[in-house]
Amino acid sequence: MSIVFLLIPTLAMAGGDSTACGEILRLNQIQVIGTHNSYHLRPQEPLFSQVKAVYPSAKDWDYSHLPLEEQLANGVRSFELDLYHTPTGFQVFHVPEYDKESTCPLFLDCLEGVRRWSEENPTHVPISFLLELKEEEAKYST
Repeated sequence: MSIVFLLIPTLAMAGGDSTACGEILRLNQIQVIGTHNSYHLRPQEPLFSQVKAVYPSAKDWDYSHLPLEEQLANGVRSFELDLYHTPTGFQVFHVPEYDKESTCPLFLDCLEGVRRWSEENPTHVPISFLLELKEEEAKYST
């Protein structure tokens, strides 16, 4: 079961990315670029080849994103994260056991990186997060 949340943190302030001095933007006046599975790193070999042999659509996992702070520096303002609750906190990864590589393994790591960037760029437009809370077990075995 997946539960999806949209979070627009208050650490973001409307006003600086593309507005004239003194102009105030409303949230519905903002259009941003976002990334899906924003944390994702290509799975490591040899596991990736083994998974693709059993689950051919795993070929779609053959990509990596930059860390969130670097994506922000490149203009991305919306992130989608898959969260799994574990004893160590909310982990951020794609598929249990098979596709767990992440630029920010814990949700707190993701938020800390965004906070650092936000503090260095205080006039940015709001940054949004689509949080997908996951509970699924791995459905495929090798």
